[in-house]
Amino acid sequence: MNRSDYNAEMVAQFRSQVLEHIVPLASKLVERQRERIGLDSMKYYDLPFQFVTGNPTPKGTSEWIVEQGRHMYSELSSETKEFFDYMLDRESLDLLSKKGKDTGGYCTYLSHFQLPYIFANFNGTSGDIDVLTHEAGHAFQVYESRGYQVPEYHFPTSEACEIHSMSMEFLTWPCPSVITTKCLIWKRAEENRTQAWTDYLALCREGGSKSFTELIAVAKLDSPFEAGGIQSVMKDVERWLDQIDDKAL
Repeated sequence: MNRSDYNAEMVAQFRSQVLEHIVPLASKLVERQRERIGLDSMKYYDLPFQFVTGNPTPKGTSEWIVEQGRHMYSELSSETKEFFDYMLDRESLDLLSKKGKDTGGYCTYLSHFQLPYIFANFNGTSGDIDVLTHEAGHAFQVYESRGYQVPEYHFPTSEACEIHSMSMEFLTWPCPSVITTKCLIWKRAEENRTQAWTDYLALCREGGSKSFTELIAVAKLDSPFEAGGIQSVMKDVERWLDQIDDKAL
């Protein structure tokens, strides 16, 4: 991950918090899934089967999905409207599956053109929607930090990259039409959406110019390496999840 500013003792603190606070909630969610889909016991191959009524799927064509994405980012903020229009106008989203195309999905950056580029393979699942939030989170981050002359500053190190992508999933979710640091952004958005967006934007604009712990300080997030940093957000996550009647979905 190219980490540079935390050590084995700090990681051990984080791991112990995962075991104490995240694993029990994850196990609780799997148990809820078992009851929801009517199984006596869960096996690893049952995990993708989410609802007896069928897993979520897009409710339109690939063109419809992209147009909904344009509308969503236009509503989210002026910065995301500019960003998404910039990518669409330059045809920098390669989303459709086709014969001979490589598998997978990712975001990269064409530095010569200062252009984020999203590669994906739409397949008619909810993953198609994820592309326009998760990978777009990576793309928005590098778009906001494209002004750096040092190439290594365009993207942060790997553990920090996922803050931008998964936080975008949370931030776009309420628009009309891995639970660690990313959930801290969710918690901030639940408390004060405007301030959460301001802090997220500041984080994106730092790119890779700072280390992981410096970046989470910029975003005004609690450190996952400090005692209590995980517990503080997991209580809110569990409280929110307990409000959902998932058997009715």
